[in-house]
Amino acid sequence: MTMRLLKTDFVYRNDPLVIAGASGCTLTERSGRKYIDLQASSGAAILGYDSSIMEMAALRAATLPSKPQFCESVTRLALTEKLDRMFRNASGCEGRIAYDLGGAQGIEHAIKVISAEKPNATCILAFDGAYHGRSLATSFLSSGSRYTSLPGPGLFKVVRLPVPALISASSGISLEEADEVCRQKVSLLFSDERYGVVGSTYALHSLVFEPILNVAGMHPFDESYISFVIEKIRSNGGHIIADEIFTGFYKDKGFLASASYSSMVDIVVISKGLTNGLAPLSVIWVNEESGLESAKPGLHSSTYINNEFSLCCALEVIERIELLNSNDLERPKSALEYIIGSLKRQDLVSMIHSNVGAIRFKNPDEVSDIYSRLMHTGAVGVVTASTGLAKDSIILHPALTLTDDEIEQAKEIMEVSLEEC
Repeated sequence: MTMRLLKTDFVYRNDPLVIAGASGCTLTERSGRKYIDLQASSGAAILGYDSSIMEMAALRAATLPSKPQFCESVTRLALTEKLDRMFRNASGCEGRIAYDLGGAQGIEHAIKVISAEKPNATCILAFDGAYHGRSLATSFLSSGSRYTSLPGPGLFKVVRLPVPALISASSGISLEEADEVCRQKVSLLFSDERYGVVGSTYALHSLVFEPILNVAGMHPFDESYISFVIEKIRSNGGHIIADEIFTGFYKDKGFLASASYSSMVDIVVISKGLTNGLAPLSVIWVNEESGLESAKPGLHSSTYINNEFSLCCALEVIERIELLNSNDLERPKSALEYIIGSLKRQDLVSMIHSNVGAIRFKNPDEVSDIYSRLMHTGAVGVVTASTGLAKDSIILHPALTLTDDEIEQAKEIMEVSLEEC
């Protein structure tokens, strides 16, 4: 069949699966073939493919299906109260909450909050390997030519910061040595005009960072290094935006991956797990200690920010998560340890960090074949995450609801698929 799709919103590695149904953590292709999903719909479906979430959200929204944009709703107030408590428990800080659509829009919203306070600050720092969205205003923050090749809005100067894991992997030096190299480079950025930050006509706006570099190949930041970078930026007048679009909602350690250093973070953006991928919604949390007081009503607007169904989906998801115990919230980690631990190949480098993992191959050229084997070997297939910026890696971040049977099937398929290569 000829696909009459522009494809700007997809990168098709091969002919894409055409999915006709989904339940639990299992996808059903239109031919009837089933696939175990070990990447939870790009990290959004943290509770698996559960239609009852939509059904209950629709029942909630039936009382108030919509409202004028200038009106508040009991739904939004109830959701804000729950999120406020979750942010406070995770960070130990008080804060204020705003809503937006997808992740990129949430990052734009956060940037606008800082710009309202510092209208002349136009230098934003981002890490090598970062991914913060593909909108016109966020593509320039992401790494890789596929994101930055088009002309951006030209409003900000972006300066890249080094990442120890990437330096270590590319140069062959140890992670400890790479950490020291990166610290020296960061120190030079704030002491030597040749590096384009100090003495620049571009006043420092912010650092935007992910606690785990997802698109770069699932590389967690060492807490000591990220704290060092944050302290440098804060001491030079910059603000800190934690992009937890992917990592928020129990990908790493808990509700927030940045919780252990959240007192140094001014704004947090979360999105993907918020509605289980069922409706567009993001949350922007502003730390009360940030000093960001200039953002006034009318600074930002979007047609569907206060969509009642989206808000009801988020309420339903949070209420279900509140019923989970610590073992439930760490189930993906246990599953990854079991699945990856069963692999026999000696040339693989695996990484498991909380509820996310990666398998790295010495020969990046074989990875596309492995994806194909995973999907087509055995009675069912396995779907994993991929990223154009990490061609040597298979990325895994399953849902919290992965069943014992799905885990066992995925393990068997991965063992066979990787042994054959």
